[in-house]
Amino acid sequence: MRESSRLYSIFAAASLCMFVTVAFAGWVDSNREWKKYQREFYRIEAGLSSDSEEASARLEIKQVVSEDLGVVDRCVTCHLGVDDPRFKNAPQPFRTHPNLDRHPVDKYGCSICHGGQGRATTATAAHGLVKHWNHPLLEREFIEAACVKCHKSSTPVLGPGVRLGKKLFMEKACIGCHKIDGRGGTIGPDLSTVGERRNAAWIIRHFKDPRKVVPGSRMPKLNLTEEEIKILTTFMLSRVAQDIPEEYLTVRRPVVEGEANQQILPNVEKGRQAFIRYGCTMCHGPNGRGGIPNPNAADKEVPALTYVAEGLFSDEILEKILRGSIPEKKDPKGDDPLYIMPAWKGIMTDVEAESLTKYLKSLLPEDAEEGW
Repeated sequence: MRESSRLYSIFAAASLCMFVTVAFAGWVDSNREWKKYQREFYRIEAGLSSDSEEASARLEIKQVVSEDLGVVDRCVTCHLGVDDPRFKNAPQPFRTHPNLDRHPVDKYGCSICHGGQGRATTATAAHGLVKHWNHPLLEREFIEAACVKCHKSSTPVLGPGVRLGKKLFMEKACIGCHKIDGRGGTIGPDLSTVGERRNAAWIIRHFKDPRKVVPGSRMPKLNLTEEEIKILTTFMLSRVAQDIPEEYLTVRRPVVEGEANQQILPNVEKGRQAFIRYGCTMCHGPNGRGGIPNPNAADKEVPALTYVAEGLFSDEILEKILRGSIPEKKDPKGDDPLYIMPAWKGIMTDVEAESLTKYLKSLLPEDAEEGW
């Protein structure tokens, strides 16, 4: 009798535990974050229309699949009004998305442009704000970085961050140390797909103080303005490897007949432009006047180029441009000089390098003698 009573007690306790577990699981499922958003959406929808279909009130995971782009996005589980014009003034996450006539959700999905983790169903995870996820939701100020995937650099749709970022990347001589798409130096890491490895916060911190973020880095502080950091960060975020089908790409500017066959000859003006474009002023100063300190270099400064043609002939100047130069150490046991002359072969075109040679020769004062 006692044994039977003990078994009943165990059965009752187990049943109670099972009931509590099932009830708790039901409560958790009923209060999932996305279900709360859907209930709120359907409440707002009911106020906008009196004939809403009853079926629209079903609570369910919704997703967009684009096999062409390899995208599976569940963003529309919460962003339910994304393609409904009635929600153009609704609060997020229900507000209508602009430009859907050119970027329909069912074709592009969401994460291909906005970043984030498309398969997630909580706001934090979906926005990519989780450990080991390198593609958090792009903030509004950096969103244009995603446009490059389809809109190539020749199209006018790109914003200033990408266009000016590329220009600034050249002017600050970044390409002298970093390779992009097979072109550039090898002193620093290849940045062709840096947007896949780093997020905006990391890139911004790195631009402000490279050695604080990467101990031992040879990259100097560039003393960039906040606007320049934003522009360069946008350009870095745009550097991703994305296999986009041809039908999604915008058409490039057509080549004008005979334009490709025009002969481009080296000249001083092209050399001056190359001097600026490749960031030579960063080390050699405006117009090659020098004055830039170079710690632990024997000469203490990056050499001026005003009189470079007085000591070197044209072919020697050209060779130095192409091969680069490592400055002599003041203290052999000390750190390497901060600035070195990168090898520009394979970075500059032949015409640019020859034009730069002509430009450097043009800096020589009239009363000086060329070569020795």
